[in-house]
Amino acid sequence: RHYLYRHLVLFGDKYDSVMIDQRDLMAMAYLAKLPGAHETLIGNGNTDGTAWMYAVADLHPLWTHYDYPQQMGPGPNRFIFWAYARRGDSDPRVVAAIKALNIRYILTSTPTVRGFAVPEGLVSLDKSKSWALIYDNGGARIYEWRAEGTTPHP
Repeated sequence: RHYLYRHLVLFGDKYDSVMIDQRDLMAMAYLAKLPGAHETLIGNGNTDGTAWMYAVADLHPLWTHYDYPQQMGPGPNRFIFWAYARRGDSDPRVVAAIKALNIRYILTSTPTVRGFAVPEGLVSLDKSKSWALIYDNGGARIYEWRAEGTTPHP
């Protein structure tokens, strides 16, 4: 009882379907059926509920927790993805990071945790020639890597 009352304000933040809603669950189920989705890391942000794909759909997210305003994950490839993914194959660092991390898909979702900003590398993916929007249900989006020399799924 003592613990619950002290943390009642957090309870609403974490368990009220704000971070994961039906649209996220639908997108994760769709993503789980795509070729290679279980054998690769799924690019995602560290500011939304997409990290839960591991528990919901047995997928492997790049970010498994929230660590905004600055990514704290290990290694430079995660930072390059976080900051520059939208540049796609126009930036050799992104190509190298995508290969090193073995990323084929990106899952994005709205809203973000407590209004955190979307990582710069995931902003405007629609304008990238290297990422193709393959799923959009109004709350979650899935993009597939389509850089030169890659074959899209059928």
